[in-house]
Amino acid sequence: MKLLNSMRENIDKIAHFSNQFLDLSKVEAGMMEYNYASTDLAAVVRPVIEDAGVTAARKEIDLTFEASSTPEVWVDREKCAEIVGNLLNNALKYTEKGGKVDVAVAPCPRGAVVTVRDTGPGIPPQDLQKIFNKFYRSSSAVKGRSRGTGIGLAFVKALVEGQGGKVYATSRMGAGSTFTVEFVASKVRGRSKA
Repeated sequence: MKLLNSMRENIDKIAHFSNQFLDLSKVEAGMMEYNYASTDLAAVVRPVIEDAGVTAARKEIDLTFEASSTPEVWVDREKCAEIVGNLLNNALKYTEKGGKVDVAVAPCPRGAVVTVRDTGPGIPPQDLQKIFNKFYRSSSAVKGRSRGTGIGLAFVKALVEGQGGKVYATSRMGAGSTFTVEFVASKVRGRSKA
């Protein structure tokens, strides 16, 4: 049974990588379609947090979510959830047992922002500008960790920028990392609320 579960997990990983790689290629070719709607960012993020709760509990990671009142943002809800899911999965993967992952939604000058903060190993300063490059893996991510593909963060960046947003990271070695995604308010984009 263990072998079957391991095989299933590996097949799921390959399928996930393939789908992300194909979607990233679509974004880079300008062929990605977005289904925009005026959206409450917290309402998109909350179910993603709930889904990640099982993984957090299994690793004994304290997962918290805090949402302030924000203007609605002009995004593709499904792709927005995928962005947050990718960042949250990374945070949980690199946070040790007993650590903490905090997710927050708050207003920002352009609209609304979601932050994912972890207590993982941190990212070396020289890697911070490269982590969103396709196939790049931080040296701190490689040491003693399960190998990733180097696609996830490139995919996040492509989806965020494809919707007119911005994504960036800050980090301190040994003290964790914070990933921040800014989305543009619906009224800023000149759209009426749906």
